[in-house]
Amino acid sequence: MGYKVDYPRELAVKTLYEINHNKAFVNIALKKSLKDSKLSSIDKPFVNTLVYGVIKHRSYCDWVISNYSKIKLKKIAPMLLEILRIGVYQVFFLDKVPHFAAVNESVNLSKKYSKGKSDKFVNGVLRSILRNKEEILQHHFEGDEKMTIKYSAPIWLVNMLKEQYPMEVVENFFEESMKNAPITARVNRLKTTKEELKESLAIEGIGVEDGKLRDYSIIINQFSDISKNPSYQEGLFIIQDEAAMMTVDLLDPKHGEEILDMCSAPGGKTTHIGEMIKDTPGLTARDIYDHKLKLIDENCKRLGLKNVRLELKDGLKFYPEDEEKYDKILLDAPCSGLGILRRKPDIKWNLSEEDIKAIIQIQKSLIKNAFDYLKPGGILVYSTCTINRRENEEVVNGLIDNNQSASLLSLKGIDETILLNEHFVQTFPKEDQWDGFFMSKIQKRT
Repeated sequence: MGYKVDYPRELAVKTLYEINHNKAFVNIALKKSLKDSKLSSIDKPFVNTLVYGVIKHRSYCDWVISNYSKIKLKKIAPMLLEILRIGVYQVFFLDKVPHFAAVNESVNLSKKYSKGKSDKFVNGVLRSILRNKEEILQHHFEGDEKMTIKYSAPIWLVNMLKEQYPMEVVENFFEESMKNAPITARVNRLKTTKEELKESLAIEGIGVEDGKLRDYSIIINQFSDISKNPSYQEGLFIIQDEAAMMTVDLLDPKHGEEILDMCSAPGGKTTHIGEMIKDTPGLTARDIYDHKLKLIDENCKRLGLKNVRLELKDGLKFYPEDEEKYDKILLDAPCSGLGILRRKPDIKWNLSEEDIKAIIQIQKSLIKNAFDYLKPGGILVYSTCTINRRENEEVVNGLIDNNQSASLLSLKGIDETILLNEHFVQTFPKEDQWDGFFMSKIQKRT
């Protein structure tokens, strides 16, 4: 028997199944789904909204379902659970979707994926939820429940951050993680100026406003497929968060220096360094994966950078030929990625405490090798896109404690609102509107 279903919703459910039950990365799974030839240009944003929305609000959706389902969540078939989740998400978070459409389309999907055996169950749960919507909305969450249910944060993660920051900071962080991150771009000053780019984008029908960083950051208000944008294809800009831009500002690369971007893919910071040294020789970009080096190369070519040396090298291995070779090194280390939860909400579901312990060991090895590659007097900028202090200050302080020639440089003079103290920068999405980035600056004494 054939069942008529709404294809965008079906594709969203299948994508969520891959993410939540087969551990697929949300950006990869969604990118594949959005290439589906059956999807119209109107349908794609809807699928994107459903997938990201359910991932962000998963615990809240499950809390609502569990209160009105006679079957425990763990015993609901995985595909039916995703169908219920998108139904609940539409009812509570999408004002433009009529309630009857959210319920009816979920019921139709349940008929197809249970072969007509569970549609009454799905219909009953969703209609019961609808009848009690106002009561559900008025529920007041207190304490940890506010973060674990309302903001859908795993309890272990809440507890870890509560040990490191005041409750208000942690709550603000998780609240902001439910929102959409701004789309920021760095102007390619080798090819244009900010004012010229703004004019070009206006002609292309794209609204922009100034970012916080001097003459090279802008905030893009809307676009669909960026790869088809003429200004993008011409290499006039690259999408990048302002906090990521700031790491290169902190490095302050100069013409004539030997510079290493140690973990460089996909190349945003590499190309920023290349622009700052006016595409002159001296810049090496390194990564462990060949396909990631190809991404860097593509970005370099699009932006018009010709003098970036690409090297396939493992940062965890020590290369004697690189010892005391570089004047400046940027180590944007692999990390838990908590600072970019707005962009990659699946991180919170796929990450574990054991994962973080393993990541910290990698960071310690990377920063040791990076420091050994510095010339006497050289500068190392260590950065991450996380707010976890164990991956940040503790890793840096560990290097300082074990190297008499290592010293932290003062960061005074930078915007005081993003300084944790004299030596460390930590940005937060709610307070700064940037991704959650950590930065520090270390010098090897002569």
